[in-house]
Amino acid sequence: MDTWCEHVLSAAARDGFVIGINLVERIGWAAVVKHARRALGGMPDETVLAGVSMGASVVADLWPERPATTGVLLLHAAVDLPVSVRPGLRVQLHAAEPDDFAPPERVAAFCQAAREAGVDVEVFRYPGVGHFYIDGELPDHDPAAAELTWRRVLDFLNPSGSDGCDGTIAS
Repeated sequence: MDTWCEHVLSAAARDGFVIGINLVERIGWAAVVKHARRALGGMPDETVLAGVSMGASVVADLWPERPATTGVLLLHAAVDLPVSVRPGLRVQLHAAEPDDFAPPERVAAFCQAAREAGVDVEVFRYPGVGHFYIDGELPDHDPAAAELTWRRVLDFLNPSGSDGCDGTIAS
C-alpha cells in the first residue's frame, strides 16, 4: 500500500490545537475542508482517510464523498459516523483517556452506530496521556502510548502482514 499525506493544518499540528482553531476562525471551516478535498482530488478512491484531532472532523466531512475508501483512521477525536457508511469498512479510533475531544458518551455512540451499520471498528484508549500524546514535540507526548498507537496504525494499514518488500520498486 502506498502512503501519501497532505497536512492541511501543519501549523496546528506543530504548535497545538489553539492555532488550528484560530486558522478555522480566520479562513472558515469550509475553506479547510475545501483544501483537504482538493488534496484528495488525484488520489485513488480507495485511499485511507486519516485525521488527527481537528483533522478527524475534516475526515468526517469528506468521508461521505469517498464511499470506496478502504479504511478510516481517527486519532485524538471521535466523530459522528456518516449515515452512508459502507458495511464492512475498517475504522480505527485512537484517543487519550480522558480526552475532551473523545468523551466516553461520544465514543459509545460512535461504536453503537458503527455496529448497527456493520462497520469493523476498533477503539483504542490510552489512559493518563494527554490529547496530543503521539507528537514528540509537544508536552502531551507519551512515548509508550505513541509507539503502541503507531504499531496499531501500521497493522491497520497493512492487514495482510506483508512488509511490502516484494522486489518491486514504486515509481
